[in-house]
Amino acid sequence: MQRFVYRQLMYSVVLRAINAAFGGPEVGWGKLERTGRGGVSAARG
Repeated sequence: MQRFVYRQLMYSVVLRAINAAFGGPEVGWGKLERTGRGGVSAARG
């Protein structure tokens, strides 16, 4: 029984991965936009 459930779960994961690969990303990486306003500490080195 456990093997059957695990197999169904793996099928679902694989099909979703293939669908995402062919359909393009639905959700990005959450990349932040670069603004150039970040502060760098003066005490480096």
